Formats: sequence, C-alpha cells, structure tokens
Amino acid sequence: MSELLPSWRDGATRDALVAFLEASAEVPVEQRLATLDNDGTLWCEKPTYVQFDFLVDALASAAGDDPSLAERPEFAAVLAADMAAIGELGLERVGMALLELFEGAPPEVFTAAVRHFLASARHHVLGRPLVGCVYQPMLELLHELRRRDFTIALVTGGGTEFVRAISERCYGVSPERVAERSTIRRMKIRMELTEALVTEDITPFERERLREALEDEVKRQLPTDRQLLRVVDWDPGVATQWKTLQA
Repeated sequence: MSELLPSWRDGATRDALVAFLEASAEVPVEQRLATLDNDGTLWCEKPTYVQFDFLVDALASAAGDDPSLAERPEFAAVLAADMAAIGELGLERVGMALLELFEGAPPEVFTAAVRHFLASARHHVLGRPLVGCVYQPMLELLHELRRRDFTIALVTGGGTEFVRAISERCYGVSPERVAERSTIRRMKIRMELTEALVTEDITPFERERLREALEDEVKRQLPTDRQLLRVVDWDPGVATQWKTLQA
C-alpha cells in the first residue's frame, strides 16, 4: 500500500493512529503486542452476531433431522425468530441451549462446521458473503501493525473456538492467538491474588480474608463483559476509539 491507512477518513482519529504507528518504532520489537476485539471491531456485528447466525443455521439443520427439538422453548423461540420470547427466556439461556447442539463434538468437527457455514452464508441486510463483511480500514491497520513487527492477538467476548475457526482466513491471526475475555480476566485476578498472598507484611488472618475476597471477585467478575485489554473499536461513520483496561 502506497498510502498509509487509505480507507480511513482524515481527522483526529486517523492522525492519532498514524502517530501511534510512528511512535511504535521506539518500542522494542518483543514488546509490540496489539490486542483487538472481533465483533463490531474487525467485522460487522449487526443486525445479529455472526456466531448466532451460525448456531441458528445449525439448529435449523438439526431440527430438520429431529423435529422434536422444536418443542424445547429455547429452540422454538429461535426457530420462530421470536425476539420477545428470546428476551423473556434470556439470551444467555438461549445461547447455552444452542451451544448444546455441539456438545461432545471434537474441536475439528466444530471448526469444520463453522467453515462450512461461512463458505456460503450471506449477510441478512447487505446480501454479501459474511466473510466479506470484514472492515477494510481494520485490515489496513492490521497490515501496518505487521509491517512494524507487532504480534497481533484477538480477545473476544464471543465463542473462542468460533473465532479461532475464522481468525486465520479473515485476519491472518493464528488460532492460538485468540483468547476469551473471561479467561483473560480470570488470569488477571489470579495474578493479583498470587501477588497479594505472597506479600510478607500481612498477618495470616489478613491473608485469608484476601483469599476469600479475591475468590468472590472471580465469581462476580467473570460473567461481565468489561474491556480487559487495550483494544480498538471501530464504528464505520463515527470514529475509532482506544479503550483502556479497567481494573
């Protein structure tokens, strides 16, 4: 590419990214790590998440083989595209039910199913292949990061195995560089716990209270969808925004 970030509109956002890329020359190569979100950042997440579309397709196929599946409330709501019913049941409950369709399936079987779906799936509104709904400006940013020897990783709030199945093809990011936000959060909390528990200037009583407090924190924080690492969120037509770790 002859021009830096050619699809990015002129303005403060692009200027900030260009300045960041230029400043990275002062950072040792081994410390250059870029971690990005997936849905809504690298590809389109509207009107529905791509993983949800995949699971709906899998359910429709499974229900064709076993019509009794449609009797389950979660599946009935999805097959009828009844958003009110899905809302009443709760998205988490519905999502967990859909994931049960692949319960016990080896990773390679799940990966093959994802790739088979994406080979023909099209966006509901745009009518174009889903794999073609990756944001061109973000591909340009990934290109510039690689030119500067950044290691690129994805931290996703969606299903890790789903993103691993498409990360290489869509972004050139190897599957082992895809992690789930809750996993990162758990690792961070455990690191904090370990650091606190090895401190020598606290009493055994204080150490036990710390352990209990951090265990409660793990239970409380894991279900949340907080931003855990520095990521780039890009909304076409609005702006790019750097979000910082919220401890």
